[in-house]
Amino acid sequence: MKWKGGVTGRPDCQKLVGARGTGTEQLFFFSASGYSAQAIEYADQVGMALYTYDPVGAAEAVNPAARRVLERAGAEVPPPPTDWKLVALLTVVLIVVLSGTVLLWWP
Repeated sequence: MKWKGGVTGRPDCQKLVGARGTGTEQLFFFSASGYSAQAIEYADQVGMALYTYDPVGAAEAVNPAARRVLERAGAEVPPPPTDWKLVALLTVVLIVVLSGTVLLWWP
């Protein structure tokens, strides 16, 4: 696992293939910044599954190899978790607004 700023390029994908050595394991690459066209083309050639993910961790398949992995697993990408802090904040704001409205219109 490594954090890298910027779009993932072909050299990054090649490094993962090199790290695998002579093995035949399925390769997975996750990027928050997306992939260059060259990286996607190379991954398609070697059968590497490419995924992007957002700040809450929801993953999305980028290429056919990644979509096949998800189809074989019968899995759907789970929805992002509920942000309970945001829900609480919005609830407080709603209560304050409604209370102010009631006080302004109360005879």
